[in-house]
Amino acid sequence: MWRNRRRMQQDEIRRAGFPVYLVCRAVSGAGERTEARYYHIRLTENDQTVGRCELHPQHEPEQAFIGNIGYCIKPAHRGHHYAALACFLLADIALARGMDYLTITCDPDNAASRRTIEFLGARFRQRLMRSLPAEAGGGMQEKLEYIWRLVPAQGRKEGNGGMLW
Repeated sequence: MWRNRRRMQQDEIRRAGFPVYLVCRAVSGAGERTEARYYHIRLTENDQTVGRCELHPQHEPEQAFIGNIGYCIKPAHRGHHYAALACFLLADIALARGMDYLTITCDPDNAASRRTIEFLGARFRQRLMRSLPAEAGGGMQEKLEYIWRLVPAQGRKEGNGGMLW
């Protein structure tokens, strides 16, 4: 999967008034509709990197377990909704690619990620299970899958702490 990965330079995603912006750190895939993009999440005020996120812009069965969006915030910067703000920026990219919803998954015991997903307005869809290969210890792995319906700019309303979604 990572063989096609390449570095991107100066690919930034910003929105006026947002305390974070995204800087593309790598791209994986064959074309705009299928390529995954990996970003650093940076603070607008001082350009400090506070985490990372990714967008997988396709709805393929083999992609279901990881979802369309992933995020991770450094421990010192958690609790400021930076992951949710990054997701809003990723949603702009997804809408531009013609997507009307995104799937987001998390581990059942990851309460912080569930709160972020619920803050976005995503709705629980199902529990996903998969068996792990023997070299990874075997057993089963579980994820919670959520669906986040995206709304184009003209249909947005105030909500979610003032975010336009």
